[in-house]
Amino acid sequence: MALCRLICTLGLAWAQIRVHLKHAPASEWSSNLTNTQNVPLTQFLYTGWMTLGTPPQTFQLIFDTGSSWLWVTSYVCSGCSPHPFYPARSSTYQSSGRIKHLQYGQGGCSGVVSYERVGIGRVGEAQVSGQAFILVEDKGNFGGAGIDGLMVASK
Repeated sequence: MALCRLICTLGLAWAQIRVHLKHAPASEWSSNLTNTQNVPLTQFLYTGWMTLGTPPQTFQLIFDTGSSWLWVTSYVCSGCSPHPFYPARSSTYQSSGRIKHLQYGQGGCSGVVSYERVGIGRVGEAQVSGQAFILVEDKGNFGGAGIDGLMVASK
């Protein structure tokens, strides 16, 4: 389910969710472009926090309009993320057993299609149960980004 649909389903106004988003202004981009090796990915993208599981585990995600899947990194993806997801710590986690590969312009990632309770924000103020997502076991070239995953931000 897309982020906008989740917000509408739960009856939340976009203004309530915006407090959880962070975006660097364009004026900061040009000064950082000269040394891109040391610039965090979060300075160039919309990022925010979400929770996954019962009890909730917290993740920082990229909110992306060009993707169709929510994904977070698994604990088995060594060094992929500062906050990997541990399915055994959640009482609501369900695995489909299907492997899904996502291809992006600069690479891709792959993992197991799963279902879980998802919340928006660090404490999961808005929640939906049974949300499909990919539990990524191979993060490809996203490995050094310092991001835990990606969430769809389109209809």
